[in-house]
Amino acid sequence: MKNILPAMQQNWQQISALSLHTDPTIRLPNLRAFQIIDNYCEFLRALTYCKAIAVKEYEVISAETSELIKLKDTLADIREELLDVQIFDDIQIDDEDETSQQQAADALQKTIDEFSKDFRKAIEEISSKIESFRIDLQEFKIVLFGRTKVGKSTVREALTKGDGKTIGKGGQSTTVEINKYTWYNLTVYDTPGILSVKDTQLDQDGIGREERAAYELLEKADIALFMFASDNIEEAELEYLRKICERGRDVLVLLNVKQDVSNYRNFLLRKQDKMISSESQKGHINRIQSAVPESSLKILPIHAQAAFFSRAEKNKIVAKFYDEFKVGKTDLYELSKFSDIRNSLVENIIEQGAAIRCRTIREYFIYQVNTFAKRNAIPIDNCIEITQRILDKINRTKKSVEDKFQRFEASLYDRILMEAKLQVDTHEFATRCIEYEYSKDTIKNKWSELLENELQGIPGRILEEFMKEVEGEIEEMARQIDFQLTQAESFAGYEAYSLPWAGMLKFGGWAAGIIGTAVAIGWLPGGGWVAAGLAALAAVFGWLASLFKSETTKIRELEEKLNSSLRTGVSNIAEQLVSHCESEIKPRIFSMLDKMIASQERLMSIANEFKQLNDCLFQTAKENQVSMEQRLSELGGIK
Repeated sequence: MKNILPAMQQNWQQISALSLHTDPTIRLPNLRAFQIIDNYCEFLRALTYCKAIAVKEYEVISAETSELIKLKDTLADIREELLDVQIFDDIQIDDEDETSQQQAADALQKTIDEFSKDFRKAIEEISSKIESFRIDLQEFKIVLFGRTKVGKSTVREALTKGDGKTIGKGGQSTTVEINKYTWYNLTVYDTPGILSVKDTQLDQDGIGREERAAYELLEKADIALFMFASDNIEEAELEYLRKICERGRDVLVLLNVKQDVSNYRNFLLRKQDKMISSESQKGHINRIQSAVPESSLKILPIHAQAAFFSRAEKNKIVAKFYDEFKVGKTDLYELSKFSDIRNSLVENIIEQGAAIRCRTIREYFIYQVNTFAKRNAIPIDNCIEITQRILDKINRTKKSVEDKFQRFEASLYDRILMEAKLQVDTHEFATRCIEYEYSKDTIKNKWSELLENELQGIPGRILEEFMKEVEGEIEEMARQIDFQLTQAESFAGYEAYSLPWAGMLKFGGWAAGIIGTAVAIGWLPGGGWVAAGLAALAAVFGWLASLFKSETTKIRELEEKLNSSLRTGVSNIAEQLVSHCESEIKPRIFSMLDKMIASQERLMSIANEFKQLNDCLFQTAKENQVSMEQRLSELGGIK
């Protein structure tokens, strides 16, 4: 306005001095003020339009945020489903293992509660941040970035016509907080210097407190001003610029030509004023552009110190400078090329300010949603993967145990018969019976006694040996699952190690308990197998009375009958043992495995529901990205 009013006064005086005559050589004066007013009014119209666009875009993302808030109800439903997943306590395990089961269930509940809390907190945080945009809707935000000592504070002092108190001396970093000020109807933020040695509060990604604050501000920035100094451009600065460009912000690069103007006479004698040009800074400009080849960066050489000197107020050093060198402030301001910053920003805002504002607000929402979804995607996917591996392992173990039982039952007769023959010598028994001429009742009683004494332990030993194989199979499954869970302990936010099997699979002596119970009841209640063996001898007792056969023949034939009796008894034992496995042992083992599988599948379902919930966030971000691009196209796009 200070430029406009004097220009208007000058034009008015020129017009008043004119007289009407027909001399064709007389021309109207250059009405410069009219052009200035027209440009300024166009800029104000653009800013006003930007504000209107901001209000509309805020309404859009507010509605989207409201939809996200509804996901909390879905989350509550999933948590209720989790409570229905049963950790079965009727499995034959000891008291300590039951406690471990409950601890595992409690740990799982705690994990889901933490995830739910984090999810709700994130939704509320997104909602809160979106709400904060309502306060900022009137502002077109410019954020100034750059490392310490490139001249950001000097630029700020020039913009605000300050007294220079915030300008650092030597190597110190003066800007430690974000500063906000208004310039040319724009809101400008001056951020702490990046790569500061004082920025020691690093997070897990190696980002310091000051840099973190700058990144947070970048999320709301419409245009970023990134400042370099001509005396030293570090690779880390270029990397920082790349990160900002990756965020999709409009970036205007300022190259502060570091030539001291305080001795203005020497400054001119050395022709250092010629250095403030794109041609003189071509090397630096090319290096900056090559660092971000995919971005069409506009790079403006400026002289921040000259700009500050031309606009500073109440500064003794600057006052002394003008007393000594008698230079005009306008000349110094033009030398600084500071007006190029304003002109570039004004041109950009007039041409595409509405689209920039739209993108800033939409991308802020998209970025917040995507950031949270990405943070959860990896642990959720890992949890699902681990849960599926465990489920597959339990299923494979169940199939393996089923095959073991099938082979065991098919081989029982041969295994028991082999054991029986090692314990019962039918030839020796037959020889003794014939030599001592035992009666029918004596043979029956002694045979019964022999079978009871020698065969009683065989079923238990065979089954115990087999059950140890089964136990080894299941315990190997437990070890592999435990290894999977141990490897998953680092998952943040959705701890796979909290799945209930961690406690459930501490088997202890469950197999021994089953075997002990079976041995205690003799496996075959009622001794039916003994009766079956004796029945096979019925035909032999009448035959033994014959007086016309040799002793050798009688021994051989009795031995054959005893072997037949033994096989019949063994067959009966095998049948009863198979029946006992089918009715008592297998149901208990497979019931445990089936319940584990059922719980695991339920947890898989719940984990997938969490994934679907998280995918809703990705889908929301994706749909808003498409919507934003369509909206930008309507607003003329961004070059």
